[in-house]
Amino acid sequence: MFNAIIMPIAQVLGYIFNLLFEALSFLHIGNVAIAIILFTIIVKLCMLPLSIKQQKLAKLNSVMSPEIKAINEKYKDKKNDQNAMMKMQEETKAVYEKYGVSQMGGCVQMLIQFPILLALYRVFQRIPMYVTSLKALFINILGDGGNGIMSAADYSDFMSNTFNTGTLAKIDWSNVNDAVVAMNSFTTEQWNLLKEHFTSYASVIADNQTKITEMNTFLGINVSQVPTLALNIAILIPILSGVTQYISVRVSQGKSNQDDSDNPAAASMK
Repeated sequence: MFNAIIMPIAQVLGYIFNLLFEALSFLHIGNVAIAIILFTIIVKLCMLPLSIKQQKLAKLNSVMSPEIKAINEKYKDKKNDQNAMMKMQEETKAVYEKYGVSQMGGCVQMLIQFPILLALYRVFQRIPMYVTSLKALFINILGDGGNGIMSAADYSDFMSNTFNTGTLAKIDWSNVNDAVVAMNSFTTEQWNLLKEHFTSYASVIADNQTKITEMNTFLGINVSQVPTLALNIAILIPILSGVTQYISVRVSQGKSNQDDSDNPAAASMK
């Protein structure tokens, strides 16, 4: 399913992301973080009609809930009566039709949005594979069959033995695409190890590293780095995300829905 559905969507999103990055570069603001912010806004705006429809469905469900609850109460002691169950389904269906809502409507909105968000995450996870100008800087270092550190006799052994912790331990350094994505998350110390070992390529590594870091850094945050719990501006991102998500859920529930203690749906949302 991932290869059949998510990957094609990721390819399309990646192509659009690259166009946006190139446009920003033309304006001399070719920065990955800025591109991510703008691209996220664009994707969110494109998905806004689905989000609005989902919110409307949530509101209608809260309005319909008392009627659905009354039907369930009416037939709660007739679970073994097939005819009664069929009548309950018909009455429930009539309520949905009355409000012009599909019983599967809410699920459909989520099913449409879910693969898009997964594909978006895939693009952000492997940004150098989609941003051609950024990937080119890594190819300058690696060589990809030409003059670069990949042509060194001990390249694979050094990379495997030196960068063997966390996710880097699983990298196939002979695969140029895997190497590009892995090197994008390198810390300053890891870049220094690379320059110290491949001394004949030290100047090439340094020049391209500077450009890569500039592309990835915004407000002092290198967005290619693995996040930590260190006290800095980056920690505000997950905090703000959690707070805004909480507010969004509270608003979508509505006051009446929150106060309806007899409504099982409201209790579940709480």
